Formats: sequence, structure tokens, C-alpha cells
Amino acid sequence: GTFQEIESSVATEYPLTIYVNDQELVTIVCTPEHLEDLVVGFLTSEGIVRGPGDIVSVDIIEATGHAKVSANFVNKFNAKYRGKRYITSCCGKSRENFYFQSDASLVNVKQNSNLKLTTDRIFHLMEKFEQNSATFHQTGGVHNAALCSSAEIIYSRMDIGRHNALD
Repeated sequence: GTFQEIESSVATEYPLTIYVNDQELVTIVCTPEHLEDLVVGFLTSEGIVRGPGDIVSVDIIEATGHAKVSANFVNKFNAKYRGKRYITSCCGKSRENFYFQSDASLVNVKQNSNLKLTTDRIFHLMEKFEQNSATFHQTGGVHNAALCSSAEIIYSRMDIGRHNALD
């Protein structure tokens, strides 16, 4: 029966439109941090490029929300079948045929690793990960992802979208 005024931190949403070789590809709603990492990760994980080596340059124009990418290779499947899409900060891909085909082609990539982790090591890395999740603790409105070796966190990123955090 009472009201109280409080101040709170809120995660920022930012629309970023990605152009590849001067062709508009997609608009992603994201957290406006580490945008070049997000663009390179998105293009790679979606199979639009084979890897970061296919990307010549990434120019982020924060004032207008544009990412202009120059690439020396673009997957022809993407050029032929993919129209402009809006990717929301949540599970907005809608899983159309493009994504099933793209996912299927990426799944066959073989990875070799001799990485061994004990449960104690996993829990230690999880504890460090939790300690480094300040924006989540402040807002409760972001997802966190990390790439780790057996000894340490190598990269850690957060975003309002869990797919974005992974990309």
C-alpha cells in the first residue's frame, strides 16, 4: 500500500545494422559494448564468413548504429537465400530455414582439443566468472559468456541477448 522511489541501473539496448560489402544484412539489438567483437562473432557463427580471416575491415559508426564490414569471402548461400532480418535481443531468430541450413553446415566442423578439466577447476572458473559479472549484478538484465582455458578466463562478454554474448 505504499510507494517508494528508487534509482536503478538498466541495461541499454542498441540497434546495430550490419552491412557486408555495402549490402545491408541484418539489424541486431544489442548492448553497445565490444561491437566489433560482436560483428565478427556473428558473421562467423552464422557462417556468413568462414572465420575472422575472411574479414578485411570492420568500421563501427556508433553515432548512426552501423557496422560496415569489408570481407574477401561471403558464403554464397547467405547471399542467395538471406533477406534482411531483425534479430532481437532474445531468441529472435525465429529459426527459419536459413538458420537450420547454416547450423547444419557449421556442425560438421571438427575440433580437436586435449583440454581436461576437473570439477574443482570448473567450479573455480565459474566462481571467477560470477565475480566478473558486475553488469548482471547491477541490472539483472544481461547474459554473460566466457571462453576459458583450464586455468583462466580468456574472454568474457555480456549482452542483453544471450546469442549476442556468445557471438
